[in-house]
Amino acid sequence: MKKNRVLFYPSLVVSFFLIFLSCKNDDPEPVFAAPVVELTEVGLQNSKIGFVGGDLHIEGTILSEALIQQIEIQIHQEEGGDFSFGKAYTDGKYVNVKNLDFHEHIDIPVDAPLGEYHLHLTVTDQQGQTTTAEAELVLDRKGAKLEGLQVGSKDDRNDGIANAFSKLYIAADIQSQKEISSIKFKAAQQGSENGTELEERDITNSFNKSTGKLSAAVDIPIGAVVGDYLVSLIITDADGNEVNITREIQVKNTPFVEDFEVGSGHGTGERTDRIGYIGKDLHIQGTVYCVINRLKSIKVKIVQDVASNPYTATTLFDESTNYFGAIAGSRNDFFHQHVDLPADMPAGNYKFSFTVEDRTGGVYEKLVNLELRK
Repeated sequence: MKKNRVLFYPSLVVSFFLIFLSCKNDDPEPVFAAPVVELTEVGLQNSKIGFVGGDLHIEGTILSEALIQQIEIQIHQEEGGDFSFGKAYTDGKYVNVKNLDFHEHIDIPVDAPLGEYHLHLTVTDQQGQTTTAEAELVLDRKGAKLEGLQVGSKDDRNDGIANAFSKLYIAADIQSQKEISSIKFKAAQQGSENGTELEERDITNSFNKSTGKLSAAVDIPIGAVVGDYLVSLIITDADGNEVNITREIQVKNTPFVEDFEVGSGHGTGERTDRIGYIGKDLHIQGTVYCVINRLKSIKVKIVQDVASNPYTATTLFDESTNYFGAIAGSRNDFFHQHVDLPADMPAGNYKFSFTVEDRTGGVYEKLVNLELRK
């Protein structure tokens, strides 16, 4: 009996030890609360404003019981756009810590569209739990602000066309808290590694500081390479803040017409009223330019604006025309003629076309609405 009791006690001890280990392994993993995140400042002095090409000031506080694994900032456009940018912090001073004051400056891309954005500051802890703090902000442009920009030819200041042997016309309203110190014009051809650049121009003198209006005319040389160009207006204020506004234009060397007029008579208002009186003559005037080669012909065509059997009247000015003989073969000339409107023309709305052709086959057409009255 004594021998059996001695054997029993060791086995009992082993049993209790195994039970203890089993209970210890069954203890649940510690549960940590999700990170607590607060955004305290977005933009300087919590202005909720960032400036394109600059950086965005961001401050916040973070408490993470399970220690921080990653901090991510995402900034995206609100409705109507898909532009986004951001930054992630996966090492360094912000990782494997429990609580901290977050303070960073995020670069804002220079090509970021202006407008309303949404910011997300997301913290992920070592257990994979995430918490996001959000804020609204606006991206603006530091320095001058430009509105109502128009770039184009003389007769249509917003058509995006620059004619060689003429000028590119630029108009805009410029607002700035600081005085404008300079405005420069650049244009570079697109779609080619060795694209042509037009000569840089300083157009500061074309800016009226009292009204805030820019009105400039930049010469396009007769030998300008045709094609698509990117125009840049570089506006610098007195503090050195620089704004670069770009627009696409097309440089052409086909014929073109400037200061075009069509109307009922010689009076100031009548020359451009785009009205004609049947049985009388129609005033037509403009300066005709042929860039590459000399002038070959000018055709005036008036077509009734109806679906079927439109009335059509055509007048051709070429070398067989007495008047045309004086300007045929020139590169540019002032055209002024009066075309008879036949008495049998129906009254109503018409399309008026003024077509210029040079000796290489280059063609320009000016198309306007015309009203004919009895």
